[in-house]
Amino acid sequence: MKGLELSRAFYFDKGEPMLKEKYGEYFDQMAVGLVGEGSECFGFDDDISRDHDFGPSFCIWLNGDLYLKLKDDLTRDYNALDPTYLGVPRRNTTNEGEGRVGVLCTDVFYKRYIGLPHFPKELIDWRRLPQENAATATNGEVFYDGLGKFTRLRNKLLDYYPEDVRIQKIIKSCAIASQAGQYNFARTLAHNEFVAATLSMGEFINNAIAAIYLLNKRYMPYYKWKHRGIKDLPKLSITHAYFSRLCDLEIEYREKVMIVEKICSLIIEELRKQGLTDLKDDFLLNHAYYMKRHIKDDEIRALHIMAE
Repeated sequence: MKGLELSRAFYFDKGEPMLKEKYGEYFDQMAVGLVGEGSECFGFDDDISRDHDFGPSFCIWLNGDLYLKLKDDLTRDYNALDPTYLGVPRRNTTNEGEGRVGVLCTDVFYKRYIGLPHFPKELIDWRRLPQENAATATNGEVFYDGLGKFTRLRNKLLDYYPEDVRIQKIIKSCAIASQAGQYNFARTLAHNEFVAATLSMGEFINNAIAAIYLLNKRYMPYYKWKHRGIKDLPKLSITHAYFSRLCDLEIEYREKVMIVEKICSLIIEELRKQGLTDLKDDFLLNHAYYMKRHIKDDEIRALHIMAE
């Protein structure tokens, strides 16, 4: 049983009855679920990842005043729930895992991940919002939301970046990926600078993957899971195997140069499908320049309207 499934069952079997019995007058002001940090929130947990910060658990989100009023008693009653569930011990929390589950303040939760206690209203706020943070704030599942506040903010975030911000992020990711992978990787190899070549490859992988998530309108998760998550994307999931080969020590450098070109060609093909470029060029950086020069503000606004 995956961690999210286990926690959902634990909540409905043990958590909800306790909340309704002891906090019935406040129950309709609560939101409950499992969202945030941890592989189980993304559905990526396995036998290895369960050695820490794993076990039947859930979050109880409350608005500020109610959080201050109930946090101590509610935390005590939450911690007093069954020490094991379906044979699985309650969460074995590490220092790094503190504060991920239990009684939480809604505004503090969102401010922790997106930098704001409310939905981003300005484009500058969207530009500053890293994909990884947005992914962490919108993963997992909400089991119950009496007021609907937590879910409304969550759903607005899941509507994704405004289109002009998405395009700007695509341009940046494509430019860095191309410069690092298509240009610097081969050049550093030619100079026998193998550390620089490895760093160039890392820059390419990070930014190419970021572009792929942006092209899917899906938030890219924390670095440990960004490659794993490509498997589940509707577009460009084929690149998952290519990235694996780039990190295969048995693959020669010359072949890796070709793999980089293949990944870039797939990204360019998707850029064309989305109407972001019609440039006939194999160098991804040139497509980034093309998008930057040819997609004007009025066109971006039109794309945003179409996306809605």
